[in-house]
Amino acid sequence: MVTQEKLITYYYIFNIISPIITSIGILFSFYISIKTLREIKKDRIFSQKPFLMFQVGGYPDKVKFERIGKRSPGFAPAYIEAELKDIPDNAISILRDISITDKKTINTFGVLRNYGNGTAFEVNITWIPKVVWLNEEKFVIDKEKLKEPKYSKKNNTRRVWDNVLPPNESTGIVNWPMFIEKDYNLQITRVDGYLEIHYQDLLNNKYKTLQKYYLFTSYNDEKPSIHVTFSGTFHDIEEWESIT
Repeated sequence: MVTQEKLITYYYIFNIISPIITSIGILFSFYISIKTLREIKKDRIFSQKPFLMFQVGGYPDKVKFERIGKRSPGFAPAYIEAELKDIPDNAISILRDISITDKKTINTFGVLRNYGNGTAFEVNITWIPKVVWLNEEKFVIDKEKLKEPKYSKKNNTRRVWDNVLPPNESTGIVNWPMFIEKDYNLQITRVDGYLEIHYQDLLNNKYKTLQKYYLFTSYNDEKPSIHVTFSGTFHDIEEWESIT
Protein backbone atom coordinates (compact mmCIF):
# COMPACT_ATOMS: atom_id res chain seq x y z
CA MET A 1 0.00 0.00 0.00
CA VAL A 2 1.33 3.39 -1.03
CA THR A 3 1.42 5.69 1.91
CA GLN A 4 0.95 9.42 1.85
CA GLU A 5 4.66 9.92 2.64
CA LYS A 6 5.63 7.85 -0.40
CA LEU A 7 3.26 9.81 -2.61
CA ILE A 8 4.84 13.04 -1.45
CA THR A 9 8.33 11.60 -2.12
CA TYR A 10 7.28 10.50 -5.63
CA TYR A 11 5.84 13.92 -6.24
CA TYR A 12 9.11 15.68 -5.37
CA ILE A 13 11.16 13.16 -7.39
CA PHE A 14 8.91 13.69 -10.39
CA ASN A 15 9.26 17.47 -10.10
CA ILE A 16 13.04 17.07 -10.09
CA ILE A 17 13.23 14.57 -12.95
CA SER A 18 10.55 16.13 -15.18
CA PRO A 19 12.53 19.31 -16.08
CA ILE A 20 15.59 17.16 -16.79
CA ILE A 21 13.61 14.94 -19.16
CA THR A 22 12.08 18.02 -20.78
CA SER A 23 15.53 19.60 -21.25
CA ILE A 24 16.88 16.39 -22.77
CA GLY A 25 13.91 16.34 -25.15
CA ILE A 26 14.51 19.96 -26.14
CA LEU A 27 18.24 19.31 -26.72
CA PHE A 28 17.45 16.19 -28.75
CA SER A 29 14.94 18.11 -30.88
CA PHE A 30 17.51 20.87 -31.34
CA TYR A 31 20.13 18.31 -32.42
CA ILE A 32 17.74 16.75 -34.93
CA SER A 33 16.85 20.20 -36.29
CA ILE A 34 20.50 21.16 -36.71
CA LYS A 35 21.27 17.83 -38.37
CA THR A 36 18.31 18.25 -40.72
CA LEU A 37 19.40 21.78 -41.62
CA ARG A 38 22.90 20.53 -42.32
CA GLU A 39 21.57 17.79 -44.57
CA ILE A 40 19.39 20.30 -46.38
CA LYS A 41 22.40 22.59 -46.81
CA LYS A 42 24.51 19.70 -48.14
CA ASP A 43 21.77 18.73 -50.59
CA ARG A 44 21.45 22.33 -51.68
CA ILE A 45 25.20 22.70 -52.22
CA PHE A 46 25.32 19.37 -54.09
CA SER A 47 22.45 20.45 -56.33
CA GLN A 48 24.34 23.65 -57.18
CA LYS A 49 27.83 22.13 -57.44
CA PRO A 50 29.57 22.36 -60.83
CA PHE A 51 32.49 20.18 -61.88
CA LEU A 52 34.73 21.35 -64.71
CA MET A 53 37.43 19.49 -66.59
CA PHE A 54 38.82 19.39 -70.12
CA GLN A 55 37.68 16.52 -72.26
CA VAL A 56 40.54 14.03 -72.22
CA GLY A 57 42.40 13.72 -75.52
CA GLY A 58 44.80 15.48 -77.88
CA TYR A 59 44.06 18.67 -79.80
CA PRO A 60 46.18 20.48 -82.44
CA ASP A 61 45.88 24.22 -82.98
CA LYS A 62 47.33 26.56 -85.59
CA VAL A 63 49.52 29.41 -84.37
CA LYS A 64 50.81 32.64 -85.87
CA PHE A 65 53.83 34.78 -85.10
CA GLU A 66 53.33 38.49 -84.51
CA ARG A 67 55.86 41.12 -83.47
CA ILE A 68 53.95 42.71 -80.60
CA GLY A 69 56.87 42.84 -78.16
CA LYS A 70 55.81 43.27 -74.55
CA ARG A 71 52.08 43.51 -75.29
CA SER A 72 49.82 40.57 -74.47
CA PRO A 73 46.08 40.00 -75.08
CA GLY A 74 44.05 40.38 -71.89
CA PHE A 75 46.67 42.31 -69.90
CA ALA A 76 46.88 46.04 -69.27
CA PRO A 77 49.77 47.45 -71.38
CA ALA A 78 51.42 49.31 -68.47
CA TYR A 79 51.35 46.21 -66.27
CA ILE A 80 52.68 43.75 -68.82
CA GLU A 81 55.40 46.12 -70.05
CA ALA A 82 56.68 46.41 -66.47
CA GLU A 83 56.52 42.63 -66.00
CA LEU A 84 58.26 41.78 -69.27
CA LYS A 85 60.78 44.62 -69.36
CA ASP A 86 63.57 42.29 -70.59
CA ILE A 87 61.69 41.32 -73.76
CA PRO A 88 62.65 43.28 -76.90
CA ASP A 89 60.06 45.74 -78.18
CA ASN A 90 59.82 43.97 -81.55
CA ALA A 91 59.93 40.42 -80.18
CA ILE A 92 57.79 37.71 -81.72
CA SER A 93 54.76 36.47 -79.79
CA ILE A 94 53.15 33.08 -80.41
CA LEU A 95 49.41 33.63 -80.73
CA ARG A 96 46.45 31.44 -81.59
CA ASP A 97 45.23 31.81 -85.16
CA ILE A 98 41.77 32.97 -84.13
CA SER A 99 38.92 33.21 -86.62
CA ILE A 100 35.21 33.98 -86.46
CA THR A 101 32.90 30.97 -86.78
CA ASP A 102 29.50 30.74 -88.47
CA LYS A 103 27.89 31.24 -85.06
CA LYS A 104 29.56 34.67 -84.74
CA THR A 105 31.91 33.44 -82.05
CA ILE A 106 35.63 32.61 -82.13
CA ASN A 107 37.29 29.24 -82.58
CA THR A 108 38.40 28.19 -79.12
CA PHE A 109 40.84 25.45 -78.19
CA GLY A 110 40.10 22.32 -76.14
CA VAL A 111 36.75 21.30 -74.68
CA LEU A 112 36.23 22.51 -71.12
CA ARG A 113 32.96 20.91 -70.00
CA ASN A 114 30.77 21.29 -66.92
CA TYR A 115 29.96 17.77 -65.74
CA GLY A 116 28.32 18.95 -62.51
CA ASN A 117 24.76 19.72 -61.41
CA GLY A 118 25.03 23.50 -61.13
CA THR A 119 26.20 26.45 -63.19
CA ALA A 120 29.86 27.46 -62.87
CA PHE A 121 30.72 31.15 -62.52
CA GLU A 122 33.98 33.14 -62.78
CA VAL A 123 35.69 30.41 -64.77
CA ASN A 124 39.40 30.78 -65.48
CA ILE A 125 42.41 28.51 -65.89
CA THR A 126 46.00 28.69 -64.67
CA TRP A 127 48.73 26.92 -66.64
CA ILE A 128 51.38 25.44 -64.32
CA PRO A 129 54.54 24.25 -66.13
CA LYS A 130 56.45 21.53 -64.27
CA VAL A 131 58.96 20.33 -66.88
CA VAL A 132 60.06 22.30 -69.97
CA TRP A 133 62.16 21.17 -72.92
CA LEU A 134 64.23 23.97 -74.55
CA ASN A 135 65.62 22.73 -77.85
CA GLU A 136 65.37 19.16 -76.53
CA GLU A 137 67.14 19.99 -73.25
CA LYS A 138 64.99 19.18 -70.23
CA PHE A 139 64.50 21.61 -67.32
CA VAL A 140 62.46 21.22 -64.14
CA ILE A 141 60.52 24.38 -63.20
CA ASP A 142 61.04 24.77 -59.46
CA LYS A 143 59.38 27.15 -57.01
CA GLU A 144 61.93 29.90 -57.64
CA LYS A 145 61.47 29.67 -61.40
CA LEU A 146 57.69 29.91 -60.95
CA LYS A 147 58.21 33.38 -59.45
CA GLU A 148 59.56 34.71 -62.76
CA PRO A 149 57.04 36.79 -64.76
CA LYS A 150 56.94 34.38 -67.72
CA TYR A 151 56.16 31.38 -65.50
CA SER A 152 54.21 32.92 -62.61
CA LYS A 153 50.67 31.86 -61.79
CA LYS A 154 49.40 35.42 -62.07
CA ASN A 155 50.61 35.89 -65.63
CA ASN A 156 49.53 32.40 -66.72
CA THR A 157 45.96 32.70 -65.47
CA ARG A 158 43.57 33.28 -68.35
CA ARG A 159 39.84 33.59 -68.83
CA VAL A 160 38.16 31.07 -71.09
CA TRP A 161 35.66 32.15 -73.74
CA ASP A 162 32.59 31.65 -71.52
CA ASN A 163 33.26 32.41 -67.86
CA VAL A 164 29.71 31.31 -66.93
CA LEU A 165 29.10 27.67 -67.79
CA PRO A 166 25.77 25.86 -67.22
CA PRO A 167 25.64 22.07 -66.66
CA ASN A 168 26.51 19.96 -69.72
CA GLU A 169 27.77 23.03 -71.59
CA SER A 170 31.34 23.53 -72.78
CA THR A 171 33.73 26.33 -73.62
CA GLY A 172 37.39 26.58 -74.62
CA ILE A 173 40.74 28.33 -74.43
CA VAL A 174 41.26 31.71 -76.09
CA ASN A 175 44.94 32.52 -75.41
CA TRP A 176 48.10 30.54 -74.88
CA PRO A 177 49.85 30.77 -71.51
CA MET A 178 52.49 33.46 -71.11
CA PHE A 179 55.42 31.04 -71.12
CA ILE A 180 54.39 29.91 -74.62
CA GLU A 181 53.24 33.27 -75.96
CA LYS A 182 56.49 35.04 -75.02
CA ASP A 183 58.87 32.27 -76.10
CA TYR A 184 60.14 34.71 -78.74
CA ASN A 185 63.25 32.63 -79.55
CA LEU A 186 60.98 29.67 -80.36
CA GLN A 187 62.98 27.41 -78.03
CA ILE A 188 60.24 25.49 -76.22
CA THR A 189 59.53 22.13 -77.82
CA ARG A 190 57.56 20.48 -75.04
CA VAL A 191 55.95 21.26 -71.66
CA ASP A 192 54.55 18.84 -69.08
CA GLY A 193 52.41 20.38 -66.39
CA TYR A 194 48.93 20.75 -65.00
CA LEU A 195 46.01 23.15 -65.16
CA GLU A 196 44.24 24.72 -62.21
CA ILE A 197 40.64 25.18 -63.35
CA HIS A 198 39.00 27.74 -61.05
CA TYR A 199 35.25 28.35 -60.71
CA GLN A 200 32.48 28.90 -58.18
CA ASP A 201 28.84 27.96 -57.75
CA LEU A 202 25.67 30.02 -57.31
CA LEU A 203 26.31 30.18 -53.54
CA ASN A 204 29.83 31.59 -54.10
CA ASN A 205 31.52 28.36 -52.98
CA LYS A 206 34.89 28.17 -54.76
CA TYR A 207 36.22 25.04 -56.49
CA LYS A 208 39.38 23.98 -58.28
CA THR A 209 40.06 21.08 -60.64
CA LEU A 210 43.64 19.92 -61.20
CA GLN A 211 44.23 18.35 -64.61
CA LYS A 212 47.45 17.23 -66.25
CA TYR A 213 48.49 18.30 -69.76
CA TYR A 214 51.28 17.61 -72.27
CA LEU A 215 52.09 20.41 -74.73
CA PHE A 216 54.18 20.03 -77.90
CA THR A 217 55.19 22.75 -80.35
CA SER A 218 55.71 22.35 -84.10
CA TYR A 219 56.96 25.77 -85.19
CA ASN A 220 59.02 24.55 -88.16
CA ASP A 221 56.13 22.86 -89.95
CA GLU A 222 54.62 24.38 -93.07
CA LYS A 223 51.66 25.34 -90.89
CA PRO A 224 53.06 26.07 -87.38
CA SER A 225 50.99 24.51 -84.62
CA ILE A 226 50.79 23.51 -80.98
CA HIS A 227 49.41 20.17 -79.84
CA VAL A 228 48.04 19.72 -76.31
CA THR A 229 46.92 16.45 -74.75
CA PHE A 230 44.63 16.85 -71.75
CA SER A 231 45.08 13.93 -69.36
CA GLY A 232 43.38 12.84 -66.13
CA THR A 233 42.48 14.90 -63.07
CA PHE A 234 43.99 14.53 -59.61
CA HIS A 235 43.05 15.86 -56.18
CA ASP A 236 46.22 17.07 -54.54
CA ILE A 237 49.52 18.44 -55.80
CA GLU A 238 51.26 15.80 -53.70
CA GLU A 239 49.88 13.30 -56.19
CA TRP A 240 51.88 14.90 -59.01
CA GLU A 241 54.96 12.75 -58.54
CA SER A 242 52.90 9.56 -58.65
CA ILE A 243 51.17 10.43 -61.93
CA THR A 244 54.14 11.76 -63.89
